[in-house]
Amino acid sequence: MRRSDDDPFSPPAVRKLLDRLEEKPLPHFTPIEHASLLGLIQTTLEVHALDVTLWATTYLRLVN
Repeated sequence: MRRSDDDPFSPPAVRKLLDRLEEKPLPHFTPIEHASLLGLIQTTLEVHALDVTLWATTYLRLVN
């Protein structure tokens, strides 16, 4: 199993990417494309949080 430091899609890595893109947008993206990209990246964080919650809930139901 990979450590979260090595995982390019771990929540800390995704937050770091978001921060960097907010500070310095990609020069070849239009403002609308940039906003869409940030939205997609933010969605990966939300999906990860939901996935963790789903697994935790499923585990708790199985052990009870």
